[in-house]
Amino acid sequence: MAEKRGPKRSETARSAILRATVDELSAKGYESLSIEGIAALAGVGKRTIYRWWPSKGAILAECLVEGMIPSPSYPPAESGDVRADVSQWLAEAMTIIDAPENRAMFTGLVGASCDNPDVARALTERVGSASALAHRLTVGRDAGQLPADQPVEPLVSALIGTLIVRILSPAVGPAGPASDVVRALLPRPAVEAS
Repeated sequence: MAEKRGPKRSETARSAILRATVDELSAKGYESLSIEGIAALAGVGKRTIYRWWPSKGAILAECLVEGMIPSPSYPPAESGDVRADVSQWLAEAMTIIDAPENRAMFTGLVGASCDNPDVARALTERVGSASALAHRLTVGRDAGQLPADQPVEPLVSALIGTLIVRILSPAVGPAGPASDVVRALLPRPAVEAS
């Protein structure tokens, strides 16, 4: 197999571009984010950026994967109470989303995810910790805290959807405690319900 020729990626330039992308997204939002603005802030040429990334969405996806954007990307705790653990995780995620310094960035990421499937996948995993959340719900189901036949993927989608709605609806104000959301979304086993 032939070795790929062409300029090697400078780690210094790459880091500067990623940092500039996050800064521009936070300051201007996704709609005003431009390759020209990123290049100017990073101190590189547009050609350098286009050599490594096909679009601003691709740069954002890499920023997410690299963990350069604050997010609740940690797994929910496993205390033995799935509802308490998911409620705590959701409350912490809402706190990160609601921080004034993060609001424009998260709104921009949701917009970018509509345009770029790579950003959507990275956003779901980083902001929603989808695989960690699915694991925690599976452990809870296996422990009898959810109905034995409860598929976890719809629950993961609903919980991440709660975060996306929160990002898109800042004017609505607080949605109530995370525990209320979890109580509404996580079904109890038939034995507990009676």
